[in-house]
Amino acid sequence: MDAGEAINLLEGEWEQPEGFLGRLREGKFDPAGFERFEQLLKSINHYQGEVINRRLVSLLWYAPTFMSWQRARVAEQGVSIDELDIATTKIHNLLEKILGVP
Repeated sequence: MDAGEAINLLEGEWEQPEGFLGRLREGKFDPAGFERFEQLLKSINHYQGEVINRRLVSLLWYAPTFMSWQRARVAEQGVSIDELDIATTKIHNLLEKILGVP
């Protein structure tokens, strides 16, 4: 998947009311939305030694931090925090593959 397509799809995941991260902002953990988001990240090319589009990076790197900040909202909706924590770790691990580690 090229950067432009990835950016469009990622922006959709940040939007309310349908995007996984947009819904999470409201405290709604959507397992099907998470699966879609996870598959999207798995489909992004792993950039090795290439310059990565700035917008793509901004949509990616912030996701795990944002997800962890939603713990209280998700708990208020009666969703297991463990489920969110596992999802956050999966996304973090995928981003290490996509962006690399220092």
